[in-house]
Amino acid sequence: MTDVQSRGKKHSVVLRTQLTVRVHACIERLYNSNGRDLRRALFSLKQIFQDDKDLVHEFVMAEGLTCLIKVGAEADQNYQNYILRGKVSLPL
Repeated sequence: MTDVQSRGKKHSVVLRTQLTVRVHACIERLYNSNGRDLRRALFSLKQIFQDDKDLVHEFVMAEGLTCLIKVGAEADQNYQNYILRGKVSLPL
């Protein structure tokens, strides 16, 4: 047992998937969500955009804005507000 383990500390490894994989996962989640799950996905997207500026460009290039427009057209007013908040956080 190492000295670090004996003090109760644990190591963890954070894997970051490729940017395109993450973007497509976000888009798929938006298309396949509704109700409360859609609201969570939209809120998460806003946070992701703020935390990961590299993802924003890739999201736009992968037709992410088109996805937001389509989802917004099918959503009620409350979800449209979440979509607008997500779009506003896009530093284009």
